[in-house]
Amino acid sequence: LAVIAEETMPATVTLGDGNMLEVKQGEKAEVPVKVVRRDGYKEALKLAVVGLPKDIKVAEVTIKETDAKVALDLTKAKMREGVYTVHLKGTAKIKYTRPGEEKPKDVNVDIRSTPVRIRVAAKE
Repeated sequence: LAVIAEETMPATVTLGDGNMLEVKQGEKAEVPVKVVRRDGYKEALKLAVVGLPKDIKVAEVTIKETDAKVALDLTKAKMREGVYTVHLKGTAKIKYTRPGEEKPKDVNVDIRSTPVRIRVAAKE
């Protein structure tokens, strides 16, 4: 493991606004997703939802070059009562030049969002 202060991720993904999202079973739950891109990175990001029970399927989110914010729709997830901590995870392909090398190479880097907590309450 190494930390190099001069290098940054091609994109930072923020899920939610820092507050717990509270919804009732069957209600529509939208979680804002904000992406900040760096160093001219323009590729679409394909991100999967991580942290939900295995029987709950949520479609991947694709964030295109011009998108700064998208909504993650959890309506069809049929979430049970409880508190869930979820985040988004994907891979970005970037051009990278290792120190001492002249030619950049394609490298895949993991992209992970900040987490968001979702409290699901019973229907009334």
